[in-house]
Amino acid sequence: MDDTGRLGSLKSKTLVLTSLAHFINDGGFFTMPLIIALLTTEKIVSSLTIVLMPVVFYSGSLLLGVVVAALAERSERPGLLVGTGLGVSAAGLFGIAASLSYETGLGRGVGVLLSSFVVGLGTGFYHPIGGAILQADYGDRVRGKALGINGALGAVGRALYPSLFFAIAAAATDYRSIASLAAIGAVGCIAVSIGLMGHPSLSSRGRLEGPEGSGGLRSHLTKPLLILAIVAFVSAFGVQGVTTWMPTYLALQKGLGVTSSLGFALTGMYAAAVVGQPFFGYLVDRFEKRMVLALSIGGSAVSILCYLFSSGVLDAVLLVVLGFFTFSSFPLFLSLTADYVPRRSSSLSNALVWTLGVNGGGVVGPAVLGAVVLSGAASWPVAFEMMAAIALVATAMVALLRRPTPALNASPDGQVGDS
Repeated sequence: MDDTGRLGSLKSKTLVLTSLAHFINDGGFFTMPLIIALLTTEKIVSSLTIVLMPVVFYSGSLLLGVVVAALAERSERPGLLVGTGLGVSAAGLFGIAASLSYETGLGRGVGVLLSSFVVGLGTGFYHPIGGAILQADYGDRVRGKALGINGALGAVGRALYPSLFFAIAAAATDYRSIASLAAIGAVGCIAVSIGLMGHPSLSSRGRLEGPEGSGGLRSHLTKPLLILAIVAFVSAFGVQGVTTWMPTYLALQKGLGVTSSLGFALTGMYAAAVVGQPFFGYLVDRFEKRMVLALSIGGSAVSILCYLFSSGVLDAVLLVVLGFFTFSSFPLFLSLTADYVPRRSSSLSNALVWTLGVNGGGVVGPAVLGAVVLSGAASWPVAFEMMAAIALVATAMVALLRRPTPALNASPDGQVGDS
């Protein structure tokens, strides 16, 4: 096989394995709001524990994400770090299942919070590192497509896990269902770690654009990247504030309870991104990226507002529309990130936007919404309207972004460097 054939085979293998990792990572990530809804309805832990769960969960991802991304810049085995993240997340889910099964009183609450933090730590690995591996292998003209395909598999995980949770729980218990999902993560950890073990280091892929590309953290802190991270933060503040508590809202306010009906509703919302991810990946390769990002964030905000005033069949339709816009941001933010930094395959740059931006907003938004609603300061609809308004602010902030330019080292066929 010639060099072109070997590189093509490497890229295909990379896309398959990173997509598997994305599937498991996002499946576990979006199991957490379902667990929060379960604990809220069953009232087996305190209200304080429930409010703190999304805070410690997103904080875990936030705290470790940048550190892990920096390690990936220098690691000879970035794929092994992706697998490690899946394993850590699985360990956290096992911890939640064990705490709920065997602990009582204060011990149960503490165990749930510590385990939620560990799940967050594990989910902080994939997006910056997996995105960087794909950025390293795919050039500017096809990167959005590759990220979209990869993101679609993550969306399949998000969509499948809620229904899978209830299917397992029907034959066992809720706690054993959580443990079963953790077991899937453990198996994925092994498969991805072995499969990506031979992937070359990010620094060996020839992605540096001049001497500034090797300057560490400072070289990544460009003004456009910082603005993009702020937009990501504000957007996630509003949108993730809603989506994190949506299972609880559906269970309590829409009368679905923690039943298979809730699982089907969430599956419909999450499954929309199976189409949305590649669709927005296609758009971001062919149209002005800032406009596509604004369309995604604005569509989420408008969908939230429309949902609050809907009923019946329209409820289900608008949940799907909300999922279509909301859970399709992966190819958008990471495609823009690659245009705003001197190093295209940078896991550290991805972490600044995704971990500090998206996950940072994901810490604050759910905490604010949960505190407002559970304290009785505002009703669910009013709190959701507040979050939708914040998302509209993020939509307007997209105008502050500089027009992205294709990377200097992209060749006419859409490849980069030596790939």
